[in-house]
Amino acid sequence: MTSNTDGSGFIGVDNVDKKEVVRITANAGKGGGIGIRNNLGNDIINLTQDNSFGALLVNNASGTNLASITHNTLNGGFIGTKDQNGKDAVWLSTNSTGGGQINTFNEAGKIASVIGIDGLGNGALVNYNKAGTPLAGITTANASNGGYIFANHSNGKDVARLTSLSDGSGYLSADNN
Repeated sequence: MTSNTDGSGFIGVDNVDKKEVVRITANAGKGGGIGIRNNLGNDIINLTQDNSFGALLVNNASGTNLASITHNTLNGGFIGTKDQNGKDAVWLSTNSTGGGQINTFNEAGKIASVIGIDGLGNGALVNYNKAGTPLAGITTANASNGGYIFANHSNGKDVARLTSLSDGSGYLSADNN
């Protein structure tokens, strides 16, 4: 057993080349951790804690994070992946109402689409442009709990709406301004 710089201890396991490939340790958050390194000495898997929650981090061969399984800011579950450039790619998580949500991101790291739940607990899908502005979506209409489809201009301004009304009829609106 060896001492970390903060005074806690760790146990390391070396390969035949005397390079540490596994480390069991205490971390700065005062929880435990297990790190697995590749033959280059880079961390490729970390099983640790994050603010007292469990965390599993998977890295590429150079040690850059590719995927995380941990918690989100609402204390729900979170799975996040990164692209080859280190930008967010896909998030699977919980949202503020407690339901599930999938977020995808474009190559600039901006939100590209969200599949989740609207404020009424119904499914929702929203697609965004490269700048992160909502362009189109499908969800429910608040008054009728029926369907609601929208399309926006690239600046986010309303262009078209199709919805159902509380009396069961439909409503279509378009704006060319």
